[in-house]
Amino acid sequence: MASGGSGSAGGQRKRKTNRLSVGPKESRVDKARRVQQGGQPSEGLSSQPLADLVDWEEAIGGMTTSQAEEALIEGINELQGGGQPSTASAAAAVADNRVAPAEQHAGSLSEGQRTPQQNGPVPSGVEISPRSRVHGTHIQLGISSWSSFIDSNATLVDKSAAIADVMDRNGNLVIAGLYPRRTGKSTFLNTLASFLGIQDEDLSRADRRAAFEGSTLFETDRAFFEANFGKYPVIKFDFKTQDPASRGEALHSVGEAMLRAVSPYVPLLKQIASGCVPTIPGVEVDHIRVDEHKRLASGLVDKIRRVELSEAPPAVNGLSEVIISLMELFRKLLGVKSVVLVDEYDTPFMNALHRPDIDDSTRGAIHRVYANFLCDILKGNNYLHKGVLVGVFDMRNVGLGSGLNLVETYLAHSGIERSGEANPFQRAFGFTASDVWGLVCTFVESLWDHRHNCTNPEQFKRDLLVKCIRRFDGYRIGQVRCVFNTYVVVRFFEASRQAQQDDITASGRSFWVQTGSMRAIESIQVESLELFQRLLRCLMTVYHYRRAGQSDTGAIADLDNVDRVRDDMVERMGSQDQPVYPIDYDEGAHRMLASICMGQGLDSTTDLVGLGTRPLSAAAAIRLLYQAGYLTPISADRVGIPNEEVRDALEDYCAKVVAKHKRNPADVDAVNESIGIYNGKLVQLAGSLNTCMMTTVTGLSTKTLEKEYHTMFSAFVHPARMIGYEVSSQAPMENGASDVIVCPGVRITEHPSSKPYYYVFELKRVADDPDMTYELQMRPAHRQRVERGIRRWAFSALTQIKERYQQAAAVRARHCTVLYTVGIAFWLHRFFLVAKKYRRRERSDGLVDWVDVPYEDADVAGASTSDKSASVENGILVVSTVCSNGTLN
Repeated sequence: MASGGSGSAGGQRKRKTNRLSVGPKESRVDKARRVQQGGQPSEGLSSQPLADLVDWEEAIGGMTTSQAEEALIEGINELQGGGQPSTASAAAAVADNRVAPAEQHAGSLSEGQRTPQQNGPVPSGVEISPRSRVHGTHIQLGISSWSSFIDSNATLVDKSAAIADVMDRNGNLVIAGLYPRRTGKSTFLNTLASFLGIQDEDLSRADRRAAFEGSTLFETDRAFFEANFGKYPVIKFDFKTQDPASRGEALHSVGEAMLRAVSPYVPLLKQIASGCVPTIPGVEVDHIRVDEHKRLASGLVDKIRRVELSEAPPAVNGLSEVIISLMELFRKLLGVKSVVLVDEYDTPFMNALHRPDIDDSTRGAIHRVYANFLCDILKGNNYLHKGVLVGVFDMRNVGLGSGLNLVETYLAHSGIERSGEANPFQRAFGFTASDVWGLVCTFVESLWDHRHNCTNPEQFKRDLLVKCIRRFDGYRIGQVRCVFNTYVVVRFFEASRQAQQDDITASGRSFWVQTGSMRAIESIQVESLELFQRLLRCLMTVYHYRRAGQSDTGAIADLDNVDRVRDDMVERMGSQDQPVYPIDYDEGAHRMLASICMGQGLDSTTDLVGLGTRPLSAAAAIRLLYQAGYLTPISADRVGIPNEEVRDALEDYCAKVVAKHKRNPADVDAVNESIGIYNGKLVQLAGSLNTCMMTTVTGLSTKTLEKEYHTMFSAFVHPARMIGYEVSSQAPMENGASDVIVCPGVRITEHPSSKPYYYVFELKRVADDPDMTYELQMRPAHRQRVERGIRRWAFSALTQIKERYQQAAAVRARHCTVLYTVGIAFWLHRFFLVAKKYRRRERSDGLVDWVDVPYEDADVAGASTSDKSASVENGILVVSTVCSNGTLN
């Protein structure tokens, strides 16, 4: 199934086909024993000399690409064993179906690279039963209040089960959950307040209970529900709009937040101050002690009124004293402690760091106002039952110092190790795969305007789920994988509600990026641009590998091969690790990224001071990107880019960072200079690819699959996106899919040095005999024999481009000046590259021709080195790193 628009309902889908491999292959040892014992050659093999064989290209002419590749591999393996292959008999073996099933489908990972859950059997016949409940009858954006969802009957994914995790009394008294914006933090905090609170301004206790009795929490943890519903005074602060420019403004802002937090209880205080016994449904009030605390209640009313009327900035301790006294009153009258909730607690700290119009002294004074207020009400408060803070950025080392060392802070990677403490927020934020599946089912069955015209709703549900996974999936919180940004998914369904089935697409949508400004990120400057770019290149590579693994053995691969989505498949997405891709790229950068993002915090409070005016270290910039949601933990020692939408946003951000260094826009960074895409220097590209293969990429072996080489090469040329090009893997063409396309993008004009060149790459890999030792593989004679086979395969790739893709590429490249077709065959860490060049020519009738421009010897003058040979054969560029001038590289 394509990742783009939805296919027609009920249509036939193309399923993945297994690669064919001629087998079983005979090792050299087994063959020697058989011959010594007088045995005959195996069927399909021949002692016929190679010179007597028909031309190789003719022999494989009727085969598919995979069949031809396997036939070539068989021939090379026999060359290694001392015998000669019979091409005709190898072809006959394929034609007669004398083949063994491939150990995995095209491009997939081997069984050893899959997690136990991926290798386990998938039960059949399990009916759809989304675990996540979706309430409401219509999608409504822009609300986060739980009571507003209930009043308007808006669509709400039930996250109530996480309340028990967050309120766990075995955990810390005060906890903070930090996760990117638009992941449902405010909605969850409002849900928490409505469930726990003794009163709600918008809903009666009876209405709240009726709503919560339909929740997952009521069903899964009835004892907790009954023990905690409507039990606690909840004091909730919201710092979302706090952006003071001075200490006085900070005091006024905290005062306003305090007034909003206590306002629901002012009528109650006035009743007590007048000697009346307040009536709180479902809550017992100590009638005897009301008279004893009239004075306390009256004093609180007076203090609140003075803060309301005063034009002078209030004192911090005076504001916190109001909150503590209110909590004391509740403890004595109701017999329960209070719950304190703080939404976006980090916002005033980050805003002060970002403001360029204040000095460091003022910035520190603002920080101390908020830090002291929070410390007063959360630290050492005997009337506190639980404190819950949520935000985006970790502020423990910025202004808070040791004042809130009692706060246990949980980021996305907290609890990622199974042996460690669980992350209490891992079910509270974001949408899991089950949540999205529940939304998909609800959308198709009741929210979509054209649901009655859908002829195959089950297939359409699967298509929608795959669209969401491809574009929006990728986050992780603790042990929960496959986490989606909540707003993005809801926004996607809202935008699709009136669309026809074939018009619903997630590709190119940027809902998360468009939800608001991230000033702290957009203003970042970095000190070491070179290190910053190296880390980002590593991240882009990890992204490619993760997506390749997901498409081959992960969620998309599972869904692509079914007609009806089963609940167990959806559950598996959220519980299994991503496949471990066998190729490692820049391991040092991997370790550095994991240490930066999942360490204990920034090195000092000065790392972020003057965020918008002074450059940050590369480490500080990367950590901010991680906390902002541009990066996500993949495992305990890996971080990566979560999804396609964020990848696009991160590329735009990186371009802005480079621009802030005031470099000449015509300049090309060192990496793209070495790759040579921007100026058509394919000899440079081959040299850099060789260096990358030999020094940076690890994990290649005789079992490395062609798909893995595709992914590695896509990652290698990916930096070209930074200078205006688009890089596409498995790009659809009229007669198939070209392996890699590099072509000018919409931003090519922003990079004057980048030429409007179009590249079509076709990649092949040649396997080796797994029974041959490394020493034998490296012998010059063997390498020369292998090179002859790889040479044929590289030219075969070039021929495939000409016959299947070149016509379509010529049309798509009509606005470019040069078209390059490149065939590359890989063998272990070595490769053979051949390329042709065509120049655009406009005819008098307005049409376009492409003229063959032969390479000349001058194009490769001085290009041959000790580890590669470069030459021109009949106008075709030829570069080999297998053997150089007949000698061992």
